[in-house]
Amino acid sequence: NITSNQSPYTVEVTYVSYWDEDAHSGNIEIPEVVQLDTTHYTVTRIGDHAFYHCSSLKSVTIPNSVTSIGREAFDGCNSLQSIICNAIEPPVLDSYVFSNYNATLYLPNATAFKNYVNHEKWGNFVIKCPIDSTNTFTIHVDQPGTLAYRILETAEQWSNVFELTITGTLNNEDMAYFSYMKYLQKLDLSGANISNIGGCMGLSCLSEIILPSTVTSIDEYAFYMCQSLTEIDMSNITTIKKEAFCESGLTSVYLPKATTVGNYAFQRCTKLTDVTLPVTTMIGDYAFFDCCNLFYLTMPLVTTIGDYAFS
Repeated sequence: NITSNQSPYTVEVTYVSYWDEDAHSGNIEIPEVVQLDTTHYTVTRIGDHAFYHCSSLKSVTIPNSVTSIGREAFDGCNSLQSIICNAIEPPVLDSYVFSNYNATLYLPNATAFKNYVNHEKWGNFVIKCPIDSTNTFTIHVDQPGTLAYRILETAEQWSNVFELTITGTLNNEDMAYFSYMKYLQKLDLSGANISNIGGCMGLSCLSEIILPSTVTSIDEYAFYMCQSLTEIDMSNITTIKKEAFCESGLTSVYLPKATTVGNYAFQRCTKLTDVTLPVTTMIGDYAFFDCCNLFYLTMPLVTTIGDYAFS
């Protein structure tokens, strides 16, 4: 649809026909400029119902020129896996634009990342962006308890840290500072000397963490509400404590050595589909409560299951 016939000439994306599931499928790339006769029009808006119930749409690329998205534009696009948005500033969203936030949102740079992750609606997506050297840091901790000093000495601000590699010996005081780095996407602890892991509560951007082989215990609330964290290698973990992964984004759990799963450990992990617990004997209260997509469960040695563990 043409939205302005005068300079600057603008158009919006509109629907082929209302509620046509086959109108768009696969990967769609919206152009920044379209031409009609001799006039070039800038695409500034995705209109109401533009992709409404396009159930086979898997990916959409949104140009930097788009500043707003209309009502129910992507409602019912339940196969949508990725949104590649090149706009630095988040486009204004009308009501019910997305029926869910299961897709991954890809952004062009760190500036855009910070703008979207704090947004009331856009911030509900798993968000990823390219990480350059200005946001990547390697820290060696000579003395336990000095991690905060070393990070601020190197990165200057917590918000500058998107990717972090830590070597040396850490204590619980050090790990408590992980949650200060709210834009942290990757945490590599493979060279750290620790026996337990915690402190990542509320890191909604954390999508990758590498644990050292020395870690055997996941602390209480360690990854609480880490919604971008879809997988983690827990091959050497023997104990999962209370609410360790509550409301996280895990899609599968494999615990070959864990004998105990604590209360509320995986509560409301709504993306969790399969769990394998080959040696676990005790599962705590509400451990997998409200894991509504959990379809595959293996736990041959369990003898104790707490209240509402799988409700």
